[in-house]
Amino acid sequence: MKDLTYQELRRLLENDELSFDALVEGYKSDEKLRRKVISILASLPRESKIKEGNALLIILTRIDPALGGAIHRWTSGRFAEMRSAQEKGQGAFLGDVRCLESGLRHFPLWKKEVRHTSAHRLRWQKTLSTGRLELTSFLSCSRLGYKTDYAVNITLVFRKPRNARLLGSLSAHHGEGEVLLPRGAQFEMVERRKAEITLEQVGP
Repeated sequence: MKDLTYQELRRLLENDELSFDALVEGYKSDEKLRRKVISILASLPRESKIKEGNALLIILTRIDPALGGAIHRWTSGRFAEMRSAQEKGQGAFLGDVRCLESGLRHFPLWKKEVRHTSAHRLRWQKTLSTGRLELTSFLSCSRLGYKTDYAVNITLVFRKPRNARLLGSLSAHHGEGEVLLPRGAQFEMVERRKAEITLEQVGP
């Protein structure tokens, strides 16, 4: 599966002769190539002939072990510890957080509506009370047409985010269509229903 994935990546890079070592060196030194590789891997559709969920992440991890490892840990269940490390500026996963913060700019920009579903309504009580939200850490969302398997007590709908980034097929759960909202983004509530609030971005 790794070889199949790499063959497809070479085809999408329009360079069937590119050796793996040459790709790794180019990825390190050429920011345009780095952005292109990440964009291709994140954007491959669900119906791609590559069916194994982690195959694309395996390829990124072979090319960029630090970034691939950070994405794997974030999307495979360590996001709570990573959020805590980002908020406090300390913790076992702070290195992963810093890696994601610096690497996120290479991921495709996503400006369409996304949704965050949560089982923990109390976590969003301040937003429900004040009508405003400033993210103190990354926030995982799903694109329209995708969904999570988690219990849902509240849904946050983010209209036209300005600086969200697509993890997409690089997520360990690529069926979620994952998009990351960055720390510091500010939103204002524009609509509220029983278990759903709609927000629009008002800050960076």
